[in-house]
Amino acid sequence: MFKFTGRVKFILIFFIIFLLLFTWLMAKQEEKRRQAEIDSRDNRLIKDQPVKTLPNFSRISFFNTQIIKVSLAIPDYWEGLYRVREEGRVLKIFYIGQAPVEDLLFSVKLLNIDKDIIPNDAWEIYNNGEDVLVYYLSTDRDEKKQTSQEYKNMSNDVFNIIESIKIK
Repeated sequence: MFKFTGRVKFILIFFIIFLLLFTWLMAKQEEKRRQAEIDSRDNRLIKDQPVKTLPNFSRISFFNTQIIKVSLAIPDYWEGLYRVREEGRVLKIFYIGQAPVEDLLFSVKLLNIDKDIIPNDAWEIYNNGEDVLVYYLSTDRDEKKQTSQEYKNMSNDVFNIIESIKIK
């Protein structure tokens, strides 16, 4: 077969290393080109979309006399459109709008696992094995208020408000 001398072996090994290095560099350059293309496309998409501003929030605390202290964030644009009523271990948030009649948006209840029955229509927020924090959406709503745009906007915010709940 072939007999390679020391010099030929060195040139052959050098050539193989050169090919591997060249292939690796070309792959890196192609990866950079593709990433630049993706970034450019993403920047165009971001520039084409309108800037979405998030509302400012006010945090309200409740159940301050209970073992579990809770707070949630209410959007600032709700100012003057809602009323909060805390009755023992129940917090109720009402829509008041322009009318003096209150319409319940949602309520948050702190229930004891041993003493209270947890209804099927309640969604659990927190459970420490002794107490359960649940929320209810209002099912009894005034039809006139349901059609107002501010009521619809507030109803759409309820899940974000529930997600903003912090337990102390």
